[in-house]
Amino acid sequence: MQSPLQLSGSLRTKARLTHCAHLVILTGLGTLSFFQARVLLRSKGLGDSSTSSIAQGMQARLNGMSAGLTAYLQSHHAESLEQIKSEGKEASRLLGELKEEALQSGTSAAFGRIEKAHEELREATLNLLAVDHAAMNNRQAVNESIERLLSNRTRLRNRKLFNQYLQGIRELQQTEQQKQTAMDRYTQKRDVLNAILQEKNSADTRGVKIPGLLFMALAVVFLAMGVAFVSWSHRRTETQLVGPLQDILQCVEAASTGDVSRSPDHWSRDEMGQLAQAVGRLITVLARSENLVYHLAALVDGSGEAIISHTLDGTILSWNKGAQRIYGYSAEEVKGLSIAILSPDDEGAEMMRNLQRIRRGERIQPFETVHQARSGRRVQALVRVSAILDS
Repeated sequence: MQSPLQLSGSLRTKARLTHCAHLVILTGLGTLSFFQARVLLRSKGLGDSSTSSIAQGMQARLNGMSAGLTAYLQSHHAESLEQIKSEGKEASRLLGELKEEALQSGTSAAFGRIEKAHEELREATLNLLAVDHAAMNNRQAVNESIERLLSNRTRLRNRKLFNQYLQGIRELQQTEQQKQTAMDRYTQKRDVLNAILQEKNSADTRGVKIPGLLFMALAVVFLAMGVAFVSWSHRRTETQLVGPLQDILQCVEAASTGDVSRSPDHWSRDEMGQLAQAVGRLITVLARSENLVYHLAALVDGSGEAIISHTLDGTILSWNKGAQRIYGYSAEEVKGLSIAILSPDDEGAEMMRNLQRIRRGERIQPFETVHQARSGRRVQALVRVSAILDS
């Protein structure tokens, strides 16, 4: 059966469960923060309406418009022209959304560069289409001049048509040069706008990645700090609470069994140290008391006189060797019996009267009386009665 003074382990178990719960909570929060940072780091934007998505959409529309323009310059199909118009309208719509985002986020200065570059690209596109239309008309006029020149056989008329043909060739060359210049300008403005959009997209991505990396690093640091703190708290609880308490209870248990040689060795200034000091002082007092009791017991037991202790109702508690020698009863025989066995003639009436006087607080002077031993022998005795008082 386990002694009630031994540490049952519930305190250590509760402390460990508390530390494990803290560790699980910290690990869960740290893992959640880590994955949130990872999602933030991997995300390319903040939503369909974010500036990064709008910039990417505008780039896609500009690429589609460039493809349509290239196809139109080569074939002059109506489908290619419609593609240019639809892609241009969509790019303008996205520009309006980008303007709203810029006004809300307070980045109107960055939007101003995009708006200016877009307007210059729009003008360069219209100029290129106009020059291409003029070149196409000049080419058609030159072809018509060639046909008229071949169909007319009059010399004077041929000279006039030939001069018109030469004039058409010069105008066509001039418009082709203008077309090439317009094409170069369009390419330049398109590259400028693409560069601005790419720069903004990269800035938005960096704006997401940098907080994501910082958030991830902070999550890892705080998780490591939390684990270290829980481990430190667990060791501190073991060394300054559970361990000293175990030692104190073991010392108390040893003292309760009569071993007063052990004393707690935890002498800190906290409450546990004060408890250990108090237990140490109690064990020291107990050791002194036991030494005194053993000394007095040796004196009583070794005395030649009969020394008997009993309760106020006469029940015998102790019986020394002197009483055994005088009366013939052993201590084991009389313990628990009435003191009246020593006065069989009056059945202990005199003794009971003395006990009543002691109960009333009276002092009894030594007196002589006659007791009867176990063998029936009369014993002339001088009796000294002393009351043992508590606090």
